[in-house]
Amino acid sequence: MFGFLQAPAAPCCGRTPDLWRGQFCGLATRMHHDFGSWSRFLINRDSTFLALAGFSDQEHPPRLSTCCNPLAKPKLIYDTGRHVEYAADITLCALGIKLRDDACDETWPRRLLAKIGERTLAPAVDKAVARLNTTGFPTATVAETILSQHEVEQSQPDALGAANPTAQAYGTIFEQHPGANSLQWRNIGTSLGKLIYWDDAWRDWTSDLRRKRFNPLSHTPAPELREMMAHEFQDFQNQIEALPDIPQKATLLQVATQTGSQIPQVNETPEQAEKKRRRREKRESEGRKWHDWCDCCYCDCTSCSSSARCCGGSSGKADACFDCGPGDSGCIDCCPCDGCSCS
Repeated sequence: MFGFLQAPAAPCCGRTPDLWRGQFCGLATRMHHDFGSWSRFLINRDSTFLALAGFSDQEHPPRLSTCCNPLAKPKLIYDTGRHVEYAADITLCALGIKLRDDACDETWPRRLLAKIGERTLAPAVDKAVARLNTTGFPTATVAETILSQHEVEQSQPDALGAANPTAQAYGTIFEQHPGANSLQWRNIGTSLGKLIYWDDAWRDWTSDLRRKRFNPLSHTPAPELREMMAHEFQDFQNQIEALPDIPQKATLLQVATQTGSQIPQVNETPEQAEKKRRRREKRESEGRKWHDWCDCCYCDCTSCSSSARCCGGSSGKADACFDCGPGDSGCIDCCPCDGCSCS
């Protein structure tokens, strides 16, 4: 699973910073320990961002361990502390709410699968809910807010009104984080909730039309929604920049920078944006290769800044180019790999 947020990348080769990888693997390890190995598949970049929000290097030191592959070289992971436990509990609760919603709001095959899943995963979800309740987190209120989304959409609101339940829920989740309890984090969560809802509406526009389901683009033109996303993302980024000097601030800003490059352009239709997104994801999965004898890789479009093409090198130098496609953003004519540690 992948979330709305993008993983941070170093200036060259898209190498993920150690802190982000340590939080991602630490959250996976924590969920495996608390809820079973199946729960690893629920981890996404948004839940990792939540775990990182309450991180403190003094209170939660890392440990050397492997994550998914026991034969791999051990690396620093952050799997202890209330911040990662909180992110794990929120992830499980979100799954429980999703299953409850699908059991009432989908076609009969999906309703049946949702009901089966809800019963099967009830012990794990109950454990997460109970643990959150002991901290004073308003579990029932947040669940009701999210489940009210269907009722809100029945009134055919515009994009701003339709995003309110998701925005309120995310705002509460980030404000109540044990390591980040503040109004500033609530604003960050609120902005993130709006962006996630609008991005999902953008992705689902074609399928919602076909299935005759509500989509806020029916009442908010695509260029207007794109402008709203741009303004909201700027608020999201400004709130992160205004955070005090905490250890994870640089990584959070990298996440925001990478995410901003993925927001659809003003002149794109939802269909064009989704087609470009699929092409970019395919290119990223196939085009990024690690050198077999040193710590080098092909630079990808997400690592670069502007114009038309990006380059990668089989020997740590920029000697191979990948076509980004017409209208793609985040590419340059030549992306040198000066930062690679080739010898």
